[in-house]
Amino acid sequence: MCGIFFSLGRDAYRSPSEHVLKLLRNRGPDSVKEVRVEIEVLDPALDGSISEPLYATFVSSVLALRGEYIVTQPLVDEATRSVLCWNGEAWKIDDNPVTGNDSEHVFSLLLQDCEAGFDQDMVVQSMMHIKGPYAFVFYDGRRRRLAHDGPQVYDLCPDRITAKASHSELQTVCPGRNWRLVEINVPFKETQAHRDTVIRLMHPHNTEMDLSIAYALYFACRGIGVTDDAATTCIHDYATPARVLLSGLGADELFGGYQRHATAFARRGYQGLVDELELDINRLGKRNLGRDDRVLSHWGRETRFPYLDEDLLKWALAAPVWEKCGFDQDLSDAMEDEAAALEPGKKALRLLAWKLGMRGVAKEKKRAIQFGARTAKMEGGKMKGTQLIE
Repeated sequence: MCGIFFSLGRDAYRSPSEHVLKLLRNRGPDSVKEVRVEIEVLDPALDGSISEPLYATFVSSVLALRGEYIVTQPLVDEATRSVLCWNGEAWKIDDNPVTGNDSEHVFSLLLQDCEAGFDQDMVVQSMMHIKGPYAFVFYDGRRRRLAHDGPQVYDLCPDRITAKASHSELQTVCPGRNWRLVEINVPFKETQAHRDTVIRLMHPHNTEMDLSIAYALYFACRGIGVTDDAATTCIHDYATPARVLLSGLGADELFGGYQRHATAFARRGYQGLVDELELDINRLGKRNLGRDDRVLSHWGRETRFPYLDEDLLKWALAAPVWEKCGFDQDLSDAMEDEAAALEPGKKALRLLAWKLGMRGVAKEKKRAIQFGARTAKMEGGKMKGTQLIE
């Protein structure tokens, strides 16, 4: 086994301490090498200009057991400046025994992925072809200019995970349409640059919850992010030319999607639920529409609200509440009928999505936009939503 070390610094290269370096040498006594890479970071808040770089440090020690000569690590591809630190043994690749140095074979495999349009899914698929114990650090040098502010952090956001799953379902259900998923990654620094503008747009609303919701809508409507090129599977910058944005506002208020609707039903039955829904509908204009419209319209786009269409609204308000949600549903049939076990909030809409083949969407848990997009954490994460903006 070898030893591997990786660090990423904002202001300088971070080499291992003497203690860590000694441990690395103990694991790999045949060679030790350090490689440093300066990563140029594009900052969208500065119109795509290069901001402060990141400093990547790779260190590998080698215990040479495979091949006729010592292959020092980290491995570096001069053409792409890609780097591999490999710790382990690749006994087989695609059930074919590996002869010679296994780290070189793995590096070659990953470089092929780079040529095909490298992404995280491709790495997972490639690694599944390898038999043997291993750990590794791989850097795709072609992308020295996905990246800014750690895009892997954005991929962990709940709404990003949901968006990718929903995008996949849309492609399956409607394969004839070109569905483009635009990933909008907004670093904290950029939100601060736009903070005053967002606060002015959402006025007279002035709570931390309003601000976190407005952030998500503001940057989503701007429509600047990255997307996959369907032809080459490469990720590239993208700015939408769309002039119309669709909003799902009204779905929760009409079909009982909030947790407080379930609470109202549990306390006072259908009458309590009806009263809570009526309260939400009556304050939509004051509480949501004004704020959302001002924030979304800032980017010269028109927002349309399908759930507030007059005909749909008239039908939904006249329909019995038990036909729109399922808070009194009998779950005894859930073992035999998956649809019966769907979340009761917005049950009518969930059943419709289920019928249309969007079963992942139908099962998705209700999540407030400020938490799904993680904008609620932008201002510190510990503030209450009702707290006034300072």
